[in-house]
Amino acid sequence: MNTQVFSGSANGRIAAPPEPRVVFTTASEWQEASEHILVMACTDPRFQIARKEFIEGHFGLTRYDSLVLPGGPATILYTSILSAIMRMSVRELNKHHNFTRAIAFAHYDCLIYRLRFPRLTAAERRERQFADLRVFKTEIRRVVPGIQADTFYAEPAGGRIQFLSVE
Repeated sequence: MNTQVFSGSANGRIAAPPEPRVVFTTASEWQEASEHILVMACTDPRFQIARKEFIEGHFGLTRYDSLVLPGGPATILYTSILSAIMRMSVRELNKHHNFTRAIAFAHYDCLIYRLRFPRLTAAERRERQFADLRVFKTEIRRVVPGIQADTFYAEPAGGRIQFLSVE
């Protein structure tokens, strides 16, 4: 049997990898403390900057846990194939981060809702998202008892993005 071992050098010794090098240092300072807030949102890049601006401007938050997945808060609902995994993930995070509030975002023209509900009109999908956000409030409280839940819907308006509170 002929076995060869990659040695990385001519003398048969494994060469040490080069030391990692710094390629960027942030202007923001390291903060050890957390705000004990969970944010659940969809991955759609059209809303990322506006969502961050809203969270900072409306709530004054900068150090929160983000669960950003296609469909966002809908992933925790029992109608989602990710439901069990998301519930387990949120419970595990909560053990270490002690969430006091969950902030959830749905948005206009969500691909997940277009794929799941192709026969609904845009207006009907929007209403479905509102209904799912309301169910999210109930479900997140089952996963993290006592948590405060805020739900929002983001949509374009006059060349900007507005956030609607969904009660």
